[in-house]
Amino acid sequence: MSQPVRPVPAATLLLIRDTPEGLEVFMVVRNRSIGFASGALVFPGGKVDTQDSALLHTDLAEGFDGLDPFEAACRVAALREAYEEAGVLLAHRASDGALIPGKALEALSHNRAPIASGALPFADFLRDQQLRLAAERAVPVARWITPPESPKRFDTLFYVAAAPQDQTAAHDGGESVDSVWLRPAQAIAEGEAGKWLIIVPTRFSLEWLAQYRTVAEVMAAARTRAVRPITGRVEVRDGVEMFCVDEDAGYPRSAIPMMELNRGF
Repeated sequence: MSQPVRPVPAATLLLIRDTPEGLEVFMVVRNRSIGFASGALVFPGGKVDTQDSALLHTDLAEGFDGLDPFEAACRVAALREAYEEAGVLLAHRASDGALIPGKALEALSHNRAPIASGALPFADFLRDQQLRLAAERAVPVARWITPPESPKRFDTLFYVAAAPQDQTAAHDGGESVDSVWLRPAQAIAEGEAGKWLIIVPTRFSLEWLAQYRTVAEVMAAARTRAVRPITGRVEVRDGVEMFCVDEDAGYPRSAIPMMELNRGF
């Protein structure tokens, strides 16, 4: 029997905002040419890069001291990917500690593609703009690990953060080909109706978000949420095939009928 593939560290960020219609989360549609979750509606994110760990040993990050090295690198990756894929940057100006304004960030949008391709190191970009990544603005809420039998595996930390009001989120046109702000319950309903392809960890995350009415409620819940590895499994209960997680995983339901899901991992 062959050994399971070692999971690749990854991170994703749930960017949320308040609207008159209720809480919304920013989601992107992955390019179908990408091997993992191609065409799926997901939160911005991606693999942890060696530069993410290296950045922790510079003066370009605030609030990362004392964090577990794995989690800290994942948090840097989540913030970097949010800028690459969504154009949202959770970083403070070194001059006054204020979050970079949306207008100033818009003027830097031409840097997104070079950062994503690796032509422009993220650390160089931050240093040139005199910015510091803000660890406290992204809070870990889950850790999903692809099942051992999968040919491609990820160890993904999920984070949640309030989207800055004056920054405009938009997909990059490369890894993601579309983007949308959706109420969590709306995303679930549209996924079940076949409008979106939604993978299992995304579905559980949406159900968790759907419990709350405001950004403040979500962030308060996130800061007290226990984060432990989740793999998930398929079980047959009373003749119904279910995708299950442990009861203490922290979701409204620990089992979802497979008929309600339109994509696995």
